[in-house]
Amino acid sequence: MSGRRIGPRGEIRPAMLDTPPAQRGGLDTLVQDVRFAVRTLRRRPGTAVVAVGVLALGIGASVTIHDAGRALATDAVPFPAPDQLVVMELRDERGRWLQPRYADAVVWESEGSGLFTLGAYSRDDFFLGDGSRTFRVPGARVSGRFFAALGIAPLHGRLLSSADGEPAAEPTAVITQRLC
Repeated sequence: MSGRRIGPRGEIRPAMLDTPPAQRGGLDTLVQDVRFAVRTLRRRPGTAVVAVGVLALGIGASVTIHDAGRALATDAVPFPAPDQLVVMELRDERGRWLQPRYADAVVWESEGSGLFTLGAYSRDDFFLGDGSRTFRVPGARVSGRFFAALGIAPLHGRLLSSADGEPAAEPTAVITQRLC
């Protein structure tokens, strides 16, 4: 260490410690921190390369995960207005999911205001057969306005209507292309 005198060390340090951090000047502190970081990284260039590389990988991974999550959550939904779809669930006091009864869904649908379209569904299995074989097919029981709420139009035939949910209505099925 050289014998060069830099400044009145005994006077500056106590005065700086007595000054609250908010009054020291945030920008001055930031500039000092950046200068210190640059000096430290110049002394060890290998560490600088590793630090910048880790930061770049971290930022790149975060952006990729965010974009993939957004694509899976909204872009993959094949409906005209996926940002306007809402799923309502029933849960008991312990937080367990409850299956609403179809009768409840019909009441909710009939009491809904004109501001939104409510469609209800419950997953179910159906059995289809051709006389010699029977197949179990996963499906859902849906309310009359279910497809209207999703904004789905049929390729052939018609979709369900509110009249199809009446007790005296003929049984009706909507079949997807995957089943055909």
